[in-house]
Amino acid sequence: SIGLGYPIAYWISRYGGQRKVLLLILVMLPFWTSYLIRTYSWMIILRDNGVLNGVLRGIGLIDEPLILLNTDLSVILGMTYGFLPFAILPLFVAIDRLDHNLVQAARDLYASGRAAFLHVTLPLTMPGIIAASLLTFIPAIGDYVTPDLLGGAQTTTAAKLVQVLFTSGRDWPYGSALGFVLMVVTLGGTLLALRSLRRETFS
Repeated sequence: SIGLGYPIAYWISRYGGQRKVLLLILVMLPFWTSYLIRTYSWMIILRDNGVLNGVLRGIGLIDEPLILLNTDLSVILGMTYGFLPFAILPLFVAIDRLDHNLVQAARDLYASGRAAFLHVTLPLTMPGIIAASLLTFIPAIGDYVTPDLLGGAQTTTAAKLVQVLFTSGRDWPYGSALGFVLMVVTLGGTLLALRSLRRETFS
């Protein structure tokens, strides 16, 4: 989500102009629909007789439908789509608050566009990257709906395993232990991210 969200946030901030508000509303538009409905929509798109295979067969790129649903790829697509707005919004704030004169000063000192980005833009927007990572990490690590619906039985994640242990498995002690481990990992990652965010903010 960070790799895809950063270019989108950068483009909206630098080239959105008077349409920034409209573009941000479009980014937040998926929030107005239930996450479960959006996941079912991906099932319609990715299934064997779904929208994507229908389009590919219609333009002659494939003869037989591609197996897209119940794969790791479908889970990645679904989770990326679901959590992408959580990455774009803090990244946009960090990039939009960046003083562009600093980048221009680096270019005046004969830095290439790539060097100016790596040594000026990227470090100064690091708080936004950390915040975006945190906002996507927490819901993603606890998401069991997307792996269950888009990944099928062969896709196993920690959150999905906890859900199975508590429901069909009826192994509550093991499920509780695994849930506790998951909570510790989430809390540890959050504390590390907040510590890094404080260091970047006050350095």
